[in-house]
Amino acid sequence: MQVDIIYAASLDATAKALTIVSTVFSTIGAFVCIRALRIAGKDLLTKVIYSGVLIMLIGVFVVSYLYHPSKYILGNFDIAISRPVGDITIHVPDILEIRAIKETELEGTIRVFGDGGLLGYFGHYHSPSLGDMQWYATNKNNLLIIRTRQGDAIVISPDDKDFAARILAKKADL
Repeated sequence: MQVDIIYAASLDATAKALTIVSTVFSTIGAFVCIRALRIAGKDLLTKVIYSGVLIMLIGVFVVSYLYHPSKYILGNFDIAISRPVGDITIHVPDILEIRAIKETELEGTIRVFGDGGLLGYFGHYHSPSLGDMQWYATNKNNLLIIRTRQGDAIVISPDDKDFAARILAKKADL
């Protein structure tokens, strides 16, 4: 029988602040663009520039929303990272290691491609001590790294501090 346990993925203070500030400034920017488009008349260059900025502002929020992790679901044999665009599945038998990340291990970490706070932290990151990683996190205070047989390093941040222990117990039962 499949039993799914849902774990919350709450934003940390930094992600909340970045999301709020980005939303406020982008909303103001969108209104400025719309106003400029209304008064542009036949000025094609102004229309192209402000339309491009408006599309970019909207696009950033749409992409961030579609790819942000909203929750983590632990099933009998897998972990699902739930996102509006589609879930990422990690099979429990494929997990070689799951553990908390120490703050010192994040020193020198760079975001190679992805989001650094708007609705979370997701995308490709690199750390000198941890190597290349795929982040699906919302809270830098609860970071866990999962290493798989396929060589993936995946970072998640469930609110439940016992998540790693539950995975290890489930893996032992398989």
